[in-house]
Amino acid sequence: MSRLVSRHVPLILIVLVALWALVLHTPGEGYRTDALGQTNQPRRPTIFVSVASYRDSECSKTIHELFSKSKHPERIFIGVCEQNSDDPAETCSGKHDSRFDKQIRTIRVPHTEAKGPCVARYACSTLFGSEDYYMQIDSHTVMVDSWDEKALVEIGACPTPDRSILSMYPNDISTYDINTTDVPVMCRAKMNDKKLPIFEAAMKPPTFVGDAPRPNAFIAAGFFFAPRDFVKLVPYDPNLKQLFQGEEILLSARAWTNGFDIFTPRVNVCLHHYLREEKPKFWNDQKGISYEAEKSTSESRARRILGIEAPLISDQYGLGRARSIDEYWAFAGIDPSTGLSTKSFCA
Repeated sequence: MSRLVSRHVPLILIVLVALWALVLHTPGEGYRTDALGQTNQPRRPTIFVSVASYRDSECSKTIHELFSKSKHPERIFIGVCEQNSDDPAETCSGKHDSRFDKQIRTIRVPHTEAKGPCVARYACSTLFGSEDYYMQIDSHTVMVDSWDEKALVEIGACPTPDRSILSMYPNDISTYDINTTDVPVMCRAKMNDKKLPIFEAAMKPPTFVGDAPRPNAFIAAGFFFAPRDFVKLVPYDPNLKQLFQGEEILLSARAWTNGFDIFTPRVNVCLHHYLREEKPKFWNDQKGISYEAEKSTSESRARRILGIEAPLISDQYGLGRARSIDEYWAFAGIDPSTGLSTKSFCA
């Protein structure tokens, strides 16, 4: 018997060593192999970034900054909807490190077939790969250093991170230094001439309630950061052709009635190029009878979803059931019948 055991000791040792090596090198709980084939410990959250671009010569710089200014670029995945002419300056590629090519998913649409930002953002959402977080920005955005870590810290400081959304109108890069500590707060809403609420913002010091970011009721289309369930519970509506003003109030009301709380982060995650008067705009390229008809139909759809017009027959792109639209109007300080604002989040 002793001779039998000694004869098999080398084989047993080899098996044990192989098993030990497998344990050491196999990602398990708390480990994940990232897009570059590296194993992180502990596992870091992944972030999907939606970038809808319309003939934007700044898009390639934005994509570059998403990687170059992140603390963990291997955890960043980007979904791009390019709506370009034949001008090569409008492409969203070319400036980022080619190592990250496989972390970019792209849909390309001729600019003559573009149907506005809501439809483009819907296209971006179809590229979502169930990353841990979903972030939406415009294609002319400047990121701050370690933007990913800052966003994760902020959402982690919210009372219920898995049902919280960070949003703000980013600072104007032409006016504010990238290192400014003041943050823009969406203060109140007012009705535009289409009877759709639009938001007003003001610069505020980075105040917060307790240890959490400042509560708010409004989501800006140019920056928000949400947990992955947002895309499932508040799916993007492909029927809002040529809609511009109306996009943000729909995002806000649909998210809030689905049980998400909205917060203004205490730090700046990104900055923005506003106006850009010399740059191509979809409403200039697409103007005409067809454009106006589609825009009018979408504005009516938005009002009906919000109950401002005769309510829309419920569909998957309507309001949630966790909270009512009347509760939302009260929380947001909006009187939909008069258009008057009854509350300020900047107080």
